[in-house]
Parts: sequence; structure tokens; C-alpha cells
Amino acid sequence: MRKLSLRIKKTRIDGKTYFQVTVPNPEGGRGKRKTFSSKTDAETYLAAAKIERENYGVAAFGISDTLRTDAVRAAEILSETGVTLTEAARAFLKDWRLKKSGVPIAQAKDAFLASNAKREKRHLTNLKTRLSHFAAAAGSKTTTEIEPGEISDFLASLTYEPRTVLHYWTHLNGFFNFCIGKKWISENPMRNVKRPTVSDADIEKLSPSEAADILSGSDDRILAGVVIGLFCGLRQSEIQKLDWSVVDLQEGVIVLNASVVAKKTARRVVPIPDCAKAWLVPLHQKNGKVWPEGEGTRDSWTKARISAGFGPFKPTSAKARELQTDSKTGKARTDLRPWPDNALRHSALSYKLALSGNLATIAYESGNSPDTIKRYYNGLATAKQAATFFALMPQDQGKIVRMSA
Repeated sequence: MRKLSLRIKKTRIDGKTYFQVTVPNPEGGRGKRKTFSSKTDAETYLAAAKIERENYGVAAFGISDTLRTDAVRAAEILSETGVTLTEAARAFLKDWRLKKSGVPIAQAKDAFLASNAKREKRHLTNLKTRLSHFAAAAGSKTTTEIEPGEISDFLASLTYEPRTVLHYWTHLNGFFNFCIGKKWISENPMRNVKRPTVSDADIEKLSPSEAADILSGSDDRILAGVVIGLFCGLRQSEIQKLDWSVVDLQEGVIVLNASVVAKKTARRVVPIPDCAKAWLVPLHQKNGKVWPEGEGTRDSWTKARISAGFGPFKPTSAKARELQTDSKTGKARTDLRPWPDNALRHSALSYKLALSGNLATIAYESGNSPDTIKRYYNGLATAKQAATFFALMPQDQGKIVRMSA
């Protein structure tokens, strides 16, 4: 097929002189003519046509009027940015391809959990619980479809204490960083989700009366762990790793070695108060987990707190849900008050400090610095309240608590 030459042809129409330029038809067949009344306009068009054919071939002449109009409008929209239509198109194509590469949140969650499979069991359990909660709320959304506003709404809907909400934020941040590494998103949406703040005022302890209720509501499966957390101040993660073999009631100490202590703190020896000994004597074993694993243990802990008037808690067993439901209305009970985050440990350290005032000793026993103890626990309890707290004793028959005046 002969290549159509680009040139100007002089012609007369209705007795007047015009100048025509014939350009290739991208769909094939005869060329397309452009007619001008001025030779100068025809020469300008011819020069531009030659450049377009040189750069883009025949396709350069296939621009419809609609496409030209759209291009003009797009250029007007982009005028203040200095970005060309080509640059904008490339950026859009990149974003479009990225969105197509997104995967369902639930699928990404499973991959993230699998990548953390070698982490500590408690950490992995918390990750699974929190990310599963988020994935359920996200529904069918993919990693590229989820918006920062939706994540903010999810965090705002949580009924937990501020520190727990902060843990959710931290785990979601790690999850989306993982997605970036997998190229399932281009940037972390958590950059635009406000990080929850936790102030010193958020530290809360149990009153002696509330502590008594928790002890009374705890069954034998969890009672030892509750006692050790409440009176000795061990962290939950430490209690879950604790073996009876290191609980020495005769010497009145718990020896925490490097495999148990949290936050990579040094090995330490924690004294067992007399009240704690009284509760632990009938429960003591030579060895074995102080805090057994399994759903039954979690359900027992949930029911103990509900029986003491705290809640709501989720996810829970059917029995725990029943305890949180008003039998008359069938709706969630409104008399339950929020459970203070890390309440057992916070209570122990607050009352210990109020009773002795020895920052250095309590810091060593708790695995913290003296500054931390003073900052968070100073002034949360009086000496009289502390004396009442450490006088909580079981009676011989059942777990009936005797409280000193």
C-alpha cells in the first residue's frame, strides 16, 4: 500500500480559492481532507501533521472531536498542577493497576498471621483476635479499597479501654506495613488514622470490694492466676508462662527466670504476701501451668469479671453471653461497668506503693523502673485502703472473703 504523502493542494470551491491538506485515515481507505481558506493556516496544519506522523504514525490522525474536547477539558483541570495529560494518564494507570492487585482483607490477614507463626503464642493469639475482628468489620473490602475513615470508625466503635484500642491500632499498623511489602497497597492507610493516646489518668485499680468480688467469682481453674496477679503484681503474659515449680510457698517467693519475664527485663524474685499464700495453699501443685491453656480458662475469666459487675466482653462463650444478657428484656445488661485494663497488676502495684512507699523495691519486684512506678502508681491508694486490700482472706468453707475494716 502506497504511503500517503502530506502536501497542500490548491482548489476552487464556489468560485473561491481554498487550500486542502489530506492526511491518512487510521481506519484505512481514502485519506481525510482538511480545508483552509488561508494558505498560512494550511501550512501550519501541514507542519504539525508531519510531526505527529513522525512521532505517532497514522494513529495520530484518529482523534475524534469528542476525544479532542475531552483532552481540552482534562488539560484545563490539570492546568494549575503543571502535569501533562500523559503524566496524569500514567499516574492513573499505575493507581488502577495497584487497585487491581489488592487482595481481600480476610486473605491478607491470614497471610500476615502465617508470617507471625513463630511469635510468642500470646502475641499471636492477640493478633488473631484483633485482626479477625477488623476483617469481619471490613467485610468484602480489599486492601486497596479500605479507607482511613473506615478504619477510624472501626477503632471508634470498640468498647475497650484506651490501652486496648491502642493495641488494635498498633497491630493494624503492622498489618498494613506487611501489605506494603507484598505490594497489595502503595502506602499505609494508618498514616491518616489518629493514633489513640493513653494518659496517666487511664491507670485504674480495683477497690478492695471489687477485688473481693473478683476472687469470689473465680473458679479453681483460674483462681491461682488471679491471686498472683492481684497480690503479687505479675503481668498477664508472665502468669500465662508461670509453672507451679517456681512458686515457693514455704519461702514465700516466686522466682521468675529469663523465659518468663516480660519486656526482656532481668530475672527477678517476687514476694508472696500472706493473703496470697492463704489463697494459694489449697491450690498449690508441684508442677504444671498455673494458668491452664484453652477456651475454658478464658471463659472462666470472663465469667468471673461479669459476676463482679464488669463487662461487656467479646468474643465470649454462650454462657458468658448469657450472663451479660438481661433475663427480662433479652438485651445486653446496662449495669455492667468497664473492666479497667490490666486491673490486677495495677491494683497490686498501687496498694504495694501505698503500704510501703519503697519505690526501688516495688520497681524491682514488678520489673519496672522507680520513675515508672512513681509516675503511674503514686497516690492511687491510701495506706488504709492498702491494709484493707492485703487483708482479703478466704474462709475455710468456700471462697467467702473476709474484709478488714
